Amino acid sequence: WNMAKKRSRSSVPSSADPRKKNKKTKFQKYSKMVLTEIRDFFLIVGAIAIVFIVGSVIQIYFYNQEDTLGYYRESGPELTPCTNCVWETIGPLNVITSGNRDGDMLIFLHGFPETAYLAWNNQIEYFSNMGYFVVAPDQRGYNNSAKFDSFMDYHLDYLSQDVLDLMDHFGRDKASVVGHDWGAAVAWHLGQFHPERLEKLVVINVPHPAVMKRELMSSYEQLSNSWYIFFFQLPWIPEAKISRHDYRWLTGAFTMAPKDTFSKSTMELYRGAWSVEGAARGMVNWYRAALLGGVFRPTSPKRIENVPTLMIWGDQDKALKSSMAQPSIEMCDDGKLVMLEGISHWVPNEAPQRVNSLISDFLI
Repeated sequence: WNMAKKRSRSSVPSSADPRKKNKKTKFQKYSKMVLTEIRDFFLIVGAIAIVFIVGSVIQIYFYNQEDTLGYYRESGPELTPCTNCVWETIGPLNVITSGNRDGDMLIFLHGFPETAYLAWNNQIEYFSNMGYFVVAPDQRGYNNSAKFDSFMDYHLDYLSQDVLDLMDHFGRDKASVVGHDWGAAVAWHLGQFHPERLEKLVVINVPHPAVMKRELMSSYEQLSNSWYIFFFQLPWIPEAKISRHDYRWLTGAFTMAPKDTFSKSTMELYRGAWSVEGAARGMVNWYRAALLGGVFRPTSPKRIENVPTLMIWGDQDKALKSSMAQPSIEMCDDGKLVMLEGISHWVPNEAPQRVNSLISDFLI
């Protein structure tokens, strides 16, 4: 019986192979180590991101608290009267029209944080008197034009469609388009994807999107100049920053121009436009659509073909490097670049006579 018990015990197989157990233990140890490293990496990245975001928000939110309205003079330049202007609502847009309705159509597109009249008052009357049919919309999200809830409603495809709809409304197959700042971005988009609808194109102080993208990825200087683009991606905080202290921060945007460019009364008119319900969010949503919208609805930049293009650039623009101007005009098959020395970002307001002369000569 004892011999049978020993044989029985010896015949029972081992429940675990020591080699397999050792191998499994090493794998588990290695896996745990890798997972720990990954966890620690993301914890560090997350902590840095939180510190960066909180620090940036604190710095940006409380930055520029001085009363920049004091920069502007009571006796500053008066706005050019718009004696022949008609304000009308066309689709979602509040639109200024002026001039000969049978003349060549000339569309002016403003940028951030402007309005049609305050941006282009020096040009509307001038080109109306030259016989053009001038159309200058408050772009969507601005002033008295429609405000949309989703930032995707401010994608360049829709902003460009607004302009095409204006042409259709007035029965025009083609028009010439002049854009400054964000208006220039819309103009670039039209030139890339709807060249058949354009007679001529004028862009002021905004680079071709391919050049801008390349510069943001390669130039720390431009990246730091464009910090506000990334700040505007945050929810709620940018709108609060904009409206804080009666829109004091936005009035500071125009201080890069000489003191005699804008009057205090013009700044008060701007404040009125910014305080329209939904305007702060609408303006910021342009930036959200540009960055986040590119993820959900990407577009690939193209050359400007078959559209004569004039680029006007003030070389003292603090937000956009003037070195982007030449590569941008090289993205056009028929392009001309004019650099204005000593002029800031606010070219149409700072050098109106020069701008009017350049555009009128180009359109003829």
